Amino acid sequence: MLVPTARVRRDGQIRMVPARDLVPGDVVLLEAGDRIPADGRLVVAESVEAAESALTGESHPVAKTTAPAGADGDEPVPVAERTGMLFMNATLTRGRAEMIVTAIGMRTEVGAIAEALRTGSEPPSPLQVQMDSLGRRLALVSGVAVVAFALVALIRGEDLADLALRAVALAVAAIPEGLPAVLALTLALGVHRMARRGAIVKRLASVESLGSAAVVCSDKTGTLTLNEMTTRALWSSGRLYDVTGDGYDIAGTVRTADIGDPSPQLHDAILPFALCNDARTRVHAKGAVDVLLDRCTHQPRTRTPER
Repeated sequence: MLVPTARVRRDGQIRMVPARDLVPGDVVLLEAGDRIPADGRLVVAESVEAAESALTGESHPVAKTTAPAGADGDEPVPVAERTGMLFMNATLTRGRAEMIVTAIGMRTEVGAIAEALRTGSEPPSPLQVQMDSLGRRLALVSGVAVVAFALVALIRGEDLADLALRAVALAVAAIPEGLPAVLALTLALGVHRMARRGAIVKRLASVESLGSAAVVCSDKTGTLTLNEMTTRALWSSGRLYDVTGDGYDIAGTVRTADIGDPSPQLHDAILPFALCNDARTRVHAKGAVDVLLDRCTHQPRTRTPER
């Protein structure tokens, strides 16, 4: 997921360098559409917005400025509130920026997440916690019972060899060795019943954990949506237009909601949209302006505009 190259200013010259060669202190130049190669602090921000959904889960781009975020007490500022910083693997969706690299590789916020995933351990399930507590109680009860039995046997004058054998047998009998097997069988039956209803469970402990849940919170961002804004309607010159088409596909139409035919004023309304952006659309020999105007007016255009 690393950016293969980055545009930096070194020794007063702008050059392209491999992203792996970046070091703290480098000045990286970014434009809309660029993927950020490292963590850095903004020194120039012209209408900058960055998509940080991979870090914060926020589906909308976040506005960035050169002003540092104010800290609240001794607690560190959360990543989502660091508006003066750009983070590795985020994407610049708007504007022009220059940043000074402050962290690279595993020292970045993405690197910290990767390290936590690599070294982190899963907490025990509620069933495991309860079984651990039950095991401690049974061990305590069996120990008290064995000590009491040994004292009574000594008072009665029984042989030490027979006393030791009976005490060990009592301790073994007090511990339920078959309990783990019974639990595994019970959980396996639960997994089987869930599979018959179309729910596949990879780990047996997940069945008990799910059964212990009282409230389930789910985040649908990125699952039911594509994190892409899509135009559905356009208002221009007193008319409402219906817009069809999804994503970056050029298939679609723009028609008035009342009569269904494109209006001559639509060309003048769409032309600034095509000219006042730095997006690049390549479809056969047509330019970006021609593709957008063709979609709005349904007029075939064969001339390719000068770059």
